[in-house]
Amino acid sequence: MKKLILCLALLLFLSGCAPSYRIENQAHAVSMGIDYEDDIMTVTVLVPNLASPVQKEENSSSSYQIYSASAENFETANNILHASLPQQLNLTHLKTIVFSKSFSKSDKFYETIDTFMNVFLITGSAEVIVTEKSAKVLIENQKPHIGIRLSITIPAMLSYHAQNGFIPSCTLSNLYAGLKGRYSTALCTLADTSGISDKGKDKDAYMPGELNRKGENKNEYLGAALFDRRRLAGVINGREMQMCYFLMGDSSRIVDFASPYAMRVSTRKRRNVNVDVSGDEAYIEVTLFLDIATIDDEMDIKSIEKQMTEEFYNVISKCQSLSVEPFGFSEYAARKFKDSESFEEYLWLDKFAKADVKINLELNGEK
Repeated sequence: MKKLILCLALLLFLSGCAPSYRIENQAHAVSMGIDYEDDIMTVTVLVPNLASPVQKEENSSSSYQIYSASAENFETANNILHASLPQQLNLTHLKTIVFSKSFSKSDKFYETIDTFMNVFLITGSAEVIVTEKSAKVLIENQKPHIGIRLSITIPAMLSYHAQNGFIPSCTLSNLYAGLKGRYSTALCTLADTSGISDKGKDKDAYMPGELNRKGENKNEYLGAALFDRRRLAGVINGREMQMCYFLMGDSSRIVDFASPYAMRVSTRKRRNVNVDVSGDEAYIEVTLFLDIATIDDEMDIKSIEKQMTEEFYNVISKCQSLSVEPFGFSEYAARKFKDSESFEEYLWLDKFAKADVKINLELNGEK
């Protein structure tokens, strides 16, 4: 009898979810974008449309809905979205976060990212994309493949582009660590929407928005956005990103090049990095072990080595001029110090900007 009374008493403490927390009453955003123009921040979210198939056919609406709100900061814009959406906005399942270039370069950038991670607890696994123009336009042009949801399409697409070496893979957590850390800086995917670039199409382009091509997909993902400790510092194109992967020591990458020959480049073994911090200026020596495969019978391994060496130096020089270091050299430099505080006092980014860097290539060629 006592057990029965206890069970009945426990029932008083059991209840279902409040209506607003039920999954059908939540707007789980797949993508979020932030634009910043004239001191006004516009936040855009892409959420699945939970309407029934019959309703979708009647109004010919998309499977996704886009909502935007503008205010002087993210907090206010987010409140406007919460007040105006028909469902509870949920940002814990974001697949991508898109930042416009203007926002990424603004003074609002770092404090907003810090707010993401410490106040709103936005998922750190979301992939970060920086667009040359409008984040809202890029999100509007994200289209799912037939029968596949955007929550699957977008991560798969970004993974495919990264495998080819055209873009890096960078989550919100990676970006935040690069902004706050004392080691290497972050680099994120660069994108743009075809047809809105001021430069038009270029048959030799390696920048998004300028590719000489046609297709239903309007968005182009190519190159990387480079961040210092506070904001966007600059960008590199798709070819430079491919060179970056080798400098970063990524041994899983297999990269196809069109010039100087149609060739495939892969890492034979791990890079060798030596960093000397004993002098007034840092000295960095990097040796890369690469395999070259081509169908060209006239392949000249010496000319390939010369061109690739020059391109490696150009990428490093660009990063030095921007005071960013995405290659992971800082980890080798940090080993020379007794503790992390000593390394932090060394001001690695300042030293890297003036460092003497030597690149050695050991190439194996196959026809």
